[in-house]
Order: sequence, then structure tokens, then C-alpha cells
Amino acid sequence: MRALAASLVFAASPAWAVYQCGDQVDSCQCGAPNPYPCCDNGGNCTWMAWENACCHWGVGLPGWGNANQWVGNANANASYDVHGNPLADTVSCRTLGTYGHVAYVLGLNSGGGVHVSEENCFANYGADFANYSSGFFQGFISRAGTVQCNPGDSQVQACGNCGTQSRGCGDDGKWGGWSACGAQGECAPGAVDSQACGTCGTHARTCDSTCHWGAFDAACTGADPDTICDTGLKGACAAGRQKCVGGEVQCDAILAPGEEVCDGLDNDCDGQTDEDGACSSALADRPSRPVAEALTAPQQLTGGCSAAPAPLVLVPLWCRRRRSSTMRGPSKSGAP
Repeated sequence: MRALAASLVFAASPAWAVYQCGDQVDSCQCGAPNPYPCCDNGGNCTWMAWENACCHWGVGLPGWGNANQWVGNANANASYDVHGNPLADTVSCRTLGTYGHVAYVLGLNSGGGVHVSEENCFANYGADFANYSSGFFQGFISRAGTVQCNPGDSQVQACGNCGTQSRGCGDDGKWGGWSACGAQGECAPGAVDSQACGTCGTHARTCDSTCHWGAFDAACTGADPDTICDTGLKGACAAGRQKCVGGEVQCDAILAPGEEVCDGLDNDCDGQTDEDGACSSALADRPSRPVAEALTAPQQLTGGCSAAPAPLVLVPLWCRRRRSSTMRGPSKSGAP
């Protein structure tokens, strides 16, 4: 660390506006001229600190007097904050000594010190860059609200699929950007993933709270193809409709086996039609006279023809002809 003599400053006055001190020219635009004088050796710590604030902040600092008065005056001004720890992009202030010293902090050193831009009225030098231990200064002035954190601090937050990202506090007391999201899981909590199974089905799995997939559902379900098909069964059970059962297509009979009835169909799906007396039972249940009575009653025919009771009534051809002629009436020839 350089042995530094006290910085000399005179009471600031707008009439003392100095646009150059040594080889440094007040060319930055901040809405005000530099109110501090330049010492005979071409340097003044207050002039240089004010100039750096003008150039880096775009702000014309008030006339705060000697260097050792800057911390007190900044504390009394709501537009500025004073920090006890070193920060880049601040004005470092030494409050000790007859005049104190101020410099502009360009950055922090690895050992915890500060790297500054400065001038001084003594020691026969003007503008300079120097390194100091942070303890050499008793306060660091910044614009109000611009310091967000302490250099070296870090933050971590959740991101993505149960991942994390971090950011660090820079030397200037501002948070850096967030890092990429790392250590992510394989899915987002609550997400659902479906997969085909069988020949017509699907099953699903759900992402748990730790961003890992659970097991696929045991059940494999799907929409029915709803297509007519042949079950391979007999009779009324042959016609079927396709269904998706357990992920596989199967042909389900539209009709189930039923009681055999006299309708010319194989109702019980056994390969036989109207068997087991189905039709006899149907005739017996008719409201007309019994079949036996109808078959055994005498059949009276016109013209003296009759048929004896029998299961099957056969009428001679000549008798049928005579019956027909009798029913028609006399012939044109007049023959009986």
C-alpha cells in the first residue's frame, strides 16, 4: 500500500469550476461543472473523485468539502448510501487525518483490498491508480438503491424439473445473472406420459413430486374398434362386434345363446335349428283347435265324396274334379 499524505481541498464554490487538473480533463456530462480546485502539483483527490462519479454515474456530486467530510455529508443526503464494506463502483472515503482522502473504487483485489483511481495534492503526483487494504477507508459511497448485495454472496433457486440455479453478487454489489438450470429430473411434477400397449390399448404413468416417472398403469385400455366380425360360434352367436379388452382386440357375440324357439334359427347356438320339439310346442300353444282334432275330423266333400279320418287326407283326383264341377254349376252341354 502506498504511503499517502493527506489530500488538501479548499471549500468548494461554483465559481471555482475547474475543467482540467493535471492531465485529466473534465469532459464528462453530468449536468454540473467540477466544483473542486486543482492543486499546484496537478492533482486533488476530491477533484478526481468528483470527476469519476460524474463519468461513471452521470451524476454531479454536491460540494461536500474536505475528503474526511464526505461520509457524513453522504449519510445526510437521501440520494446516496454509505457502506462499511468495500464495493466496486463506489467512492471510498478515509475520514481520519486533517483532510482525509477519497478515491474511486474500480474493483476489488483477491486479498480483500481495493483498486482505485485517484489524485493527490501531495507527494508530487497527480492522477494515479493504486491498491489499498479495505481497512484504509471508513466508508464507501454509492447512489441510493444501487447496491443489492455484498460481494461474495450467492443465491440459489429452484428451476425446471426439480433443478436448481444460482447467481453470485459481483464486486459492485449487484447480482449477476442466473446460471443454467442444473441437476434436473426427468419430468415435471404431475406430467402424464402415455404409451401404446397390446394391439389396441394404452397405459399411462405420472411424474411424481421428485420429478421421476412412476410405473405404467397395469391396466391396458383402449377404444373399441366397433367393427362387425365373425365370432366362429354357431347359429345366432356367429355375428359379433370387435371390442378392445386388456389391450387386445376380440370379437364378442352380439347375441348370447338363448332358448330354442320355432323360428328357423339356431337360437341356442348348438348347430341345430328348431330341435327338441320347439315347433311342436309352438303348434300346441296356438289358440286354434288342436292339431289332432283337425287331422281326425271327417272331411265332407260335395257330391258324395268323403275322406276317412287319417293323419294324412288324400282325395282322389276324380273326386276333386267332380267336386269342382258341382261347385261351378251345370255345364254348357247340359250333362249332369
